[in-house]
Amino acid sequence: MNGPAIHAVSLLQFAPFLAKRDIDVLAFFSRRGFSPNVFQRHDDWLPRDFCFGLANALVEETGDPFAGALLGDQIPVLRFGEFGERLARTETVLTCCTTTIRNLGLVHRGSRMTARIERGRYIMRYELEGALADAPWQFLLATMAVLHNIVLLAGEPDRVKVRLSLPRSRHTAALEATFGGNLEFGCDHDEIEIRQDLLDKPMELLTRPSRTDQALETTIHTALRVARRLPSGEVGIDGTAADLGLTRRTLQRRLADCGVLFSDLIDITRRDIAMRRLLEGCDNLKALSADLGYSDPSHFTRTFRRWTGMAPSDYRAPVLSEAF
Repeated sequence: MNGPAIHAVSLLQFAPFLAKRDIDVLAFFSRRGFSPNVFQRHDDWLPRDFCFGLANALVEETGDPFAGALLGDQIPVLRFGEFGERLARTETVLTCCTTTIRNLGLVHRGSRMTARIERGRYIMRYELEGALADAPWQFLLATMAVLHNIVLLAGEPDRVKVRLSLPRSRHTAALEATFGGNLEFGCDHDEIEIRQDLLDKPMELLTRPSRTDQALETTIHTALRVARRLPSGEVGIDGTAADLGLTRRTLQRRLADCGVLFSDLIDITRRDIAMRRLLEGCDNLKALSADLGYSDPSHFTRTFRRWTGMAPSDYRAPVLSEAF
């Protein structure tokens, strides 16, 4: 994808955040034009402005004006795919910071980070490049919270300062819960500042997976297994759990932590396969319904109407093939 973009690994972090607040994860993504089969598209790149809109939608869904900061604060740093893996191999605060700066492009395209030393302080600056079609505040807050947590792995929270370009208001004091009291508003740039003498301090990376880590990893692997196996036969939760080395109950719990049921993954996989096959010109509905595990074509037709509001034979609108 050309132009500013965000790797889908960042958006996957929305799932446990929304699930903990009893918000329907798949419906949230679907309402905003992102395929509900988000867990099978974890390697995609999405337009940055689209991601800004998703981050801003968190305010509407949660009622919290700083939902982006809360989201970023709860994201396990090491869960960002290859970016997180590279951070895990760093040994000092300095190498962790420089690794973050050099590898930002693995998760954000159209953003940049720079660093400088000024009066005994090491300062990292985060900037969005190019024109912005949507307000980026929630996205910026989430990103700054993640960067703040990276620096906090040094174990010195009182020696870290956060500068935000966000103007101060009567509500912004609530952000101290995320960033601590060493926080400035209305700055020219968004920056993280630490004392220079911290740079040689060993990082206190937590390599043991958290519950959120395990939930996301399991949900992604489950979604991919369903996508691979559904066209060739029945996919059951017990067999899938056994393939993953888990009990049925553990698999169900981890999926629930991401706001989905096993039946949801089956349903959205069938939906994606059906839409793709129809757009490719498939006109044998009996064969298609059988491939998707429906013994009765009329059952498939009713389900397809639930997905799209139309019969399979009427599904030809090109715009529907543009869903992310």
